[in-house]
Amino acid sequence: MTRQRVAARNMLVPVQEIVAYASRVMTLLPGGVIFTGAPPGVGPIEPGDSLRVRISRLGEMEIGVR
Repeated sequence: MTRQRVAARNMLVPVQEIVAYASRVMTLLPGGVIFTGAPPGVGPIEPGDSLRVRISRLGEMEIGVR
């Protein structure tokens, strides 16, 4: 079941700002992924759920929640 689908261009905080902030407080390495959370009403993430991220022209990744 899809709980959220949004284009990066429609995020409340632009991707460039998120990456700039994250790089000030931690080391970012190639291949790293930053999950930013979700707006109210999307619902909690539970063990057994899976998170899938797709980036156009780059690929898709799915992560299981333990």
